[in-house]
Amino acid sequence: SRFPGLTPESNLILRAEISRYISQKGRISSEYIGFSILLAGLFILLLLMVLLQILIINPLKRLISHAHTVQKSNDLSLRINASRNDEIGILSDRFDHMLEQLHSSHINLEKNVAERTTELTESNIQLNKEIEERIQTEDRLRQSREQYRALAETSLAGIGIVDMEENIIYSNQAFSELVGYD
Repeated sequence: SRFPGLTPESNLILRAEISRYISQKGRISSEYIGFSILLAGLFILLLLMVLLQILIINPLKRLISHAHTVQKSNDLSLRINASRNDEIGILSDRFDHMLEQLHSSHINLEKNVAERTTELTESNIQLNKEIEERIQTEDRLRQSREQYRALAETSLAGIGIVDMEENIIYSNQAFSELVGYD
């Protein structure tokens, strides 16, 4: 298309007049959009914080509180019984399972200690009986030796004891007089 009166040497100057009212409305609209985006972002952030609190932080706090309660009370039968299907629910289930195993191990340990204590008590009773019997046997043996020695010393018959090499290891007075040994 050709424009009459325009030549390659001529300059075209266009001037557009836009009223201030339209440009002011555009600026206000831009500010309104920016403010709306900011408000929407803050609303989404607040919503995310509330969801984070409800879905993650509160259940974790509950699990931590439960762990402290178990620690302070030493009651391994306490369970959290969380009914969730997410990672926190799995963690709670594993915690309850761990407590169940610890409780079972603790009961078994107490049972084993009681059984072992009973066995040791019975062994101690048996050992004390054996010690008492040994003491009584030693007392009877000592009394028997004393009676034998008294009998041998006062006997009118000569009594002498020799070892394997024919050395005299005991003789009473009558034996010494009989063989002429002092």
